Amino acid sequence: MAILCIEGLNKRTGDVQRYEDVSLECSSGQVVALIGPSGGGKSSLLRGIAGIELPDSGRLVLDGKVLFDARAASDASAAFERVYADITLVLQDFPLNPHLSVYDNIYLPGRRMGRGPCLELVSEVLDLKPLFGRHPARLSVGQRQRVALARAFELRPSFLLLDEPTSAQDISSTYTIVELLRRFIGGGGAVILASHLLGLVDLLANDVLFMSKSRCVEIGPTKLLLHAPPNSELQEFLTFWKVP
Repeated sequence: MAILCIEGLNKRTGDVQRYEDVSLECSSGQVVALIGPSGGGKSSLLRGIAGIELPDSGRLVLDGKVLFDARAASDASAAFERVYADITLVLQDFPLNPHLSVYDNIYLPGRRMGRGPCLELVSEVLDLKPLFGRHPARLSVGQRQRVALARAFELRPSFLLLDEPTSAQDISSTYTIVELLRRFIGGGGAVILASHLLGLVDLLANDVLFMSKSRCVEIGPTKLLLHAPPNSELQEFLTFWKVP
């Protein structure tokens, strides 16, 4: 069983604290959701976990192997490169290679990493096969997001990091993405996602981490935090978002 341990991560850019002293654990078959006001540090934390922007302090450990330790002199960038396909991040702006077709955007990264035959079922379920010959400039925002998600699934990661994975989708496409995530989790994958859709969080997540002003305010089981919040700041946030 794969386990990702995040221990005391901190990140500051100039005078701005991006996230502060964040710790959590996520293992195979689990979903951890990051919730909280915009600008609270959720996206920055996902980038730190993925190694895109290395934290200033703390540790990241995957299956007992240290990916990042601010106290050590190891080459963290090289460590993250070795596990790129095991920890895959889909950014909120879901960047694609503008010079490649939809087909190559989805399948070329996996082929280069020796991930085996293409799982075209994912593209079919996400209604992308008719778009295989197009380039990103000819896609809608929602289509580009689905291409980025399909590319992530094709890498066959152990952990998916998702930043607002349904932000550009209609209800039907959101349901399809939820079903794909359930299949991924059921197969032993794990997900850490940031979302403002608290109904989606309630549906998928085992645990919730509530972030505000770059701090981890509360972490715990989804049903407790969303429906019996123990913290006044979280209570206020949930009232604003009208979670039943």
